[in-house]
Amino acid sequence: MDYSDIYIDILKKRYARARMIPMLSWDVFALESRSIEGLSNGYESDRLYYDSIRLLSLAKTKNWELPINVDQELSIPGNTIVVTNLQEQIQFASVGFFEMTGYHPYEAIGKRPVELLQGKDTEPEVKQQIREAINAQEACEATLINYRKDGEPYYCQVRILPVFSASQELSAFIAVEREEIGRAHVWT
Repeated sequence: MDYSDIYIDILKKRYARARMIPMLSWDVFALESRSIEGLSNGYESDRLYYDSIRLLSLAKTKNWELPINVDQELSIPGNTIVVTNLQEQIQFASVGFFEMTGYHPYEAIGKRPVELLQGKDTEPEVKQQIREAINAQEACEATLINYRKDGEPYYCQVRILPVFSASQELSAFIAVEREEIGRAHVWT
């Protein structure tokens, strides 16, 4: 039994006696928004469980073989996970993404990290290093200057890995990111 099966069982038990009514898309949006804000205010085990279920369910749906241990990576304080498709559009962002960038995961879905997070002080040579690794379908690690939603710059350590399907076709890229604290820089 995997996480998505466990989650479905929990929902079945919780709502076994509830009268089912159709939900509208804005209801789902409101629930997702409220749950992200609540999870970002503590309860580390809830956040880990929430992110793990969402990511592992996505991986199961897409038939991906994830190159990381999701629970282990998310349990490290400060880590966030971002998954992009082959067009480099964000498909998944963990709750930690909101804490690090100020963007709710639902705001990031469909956007490209280069457009959402990078700016005038993002180093071109680091961007090129990442670009070359992505084009070669290889893993890479780098530290670059990103920008929060409010425009504040920060150093972001990123480890990007290709994600392959069960049939070994390149399907996505997964990035484990964290803010680098304590590095001095004079922003121009």
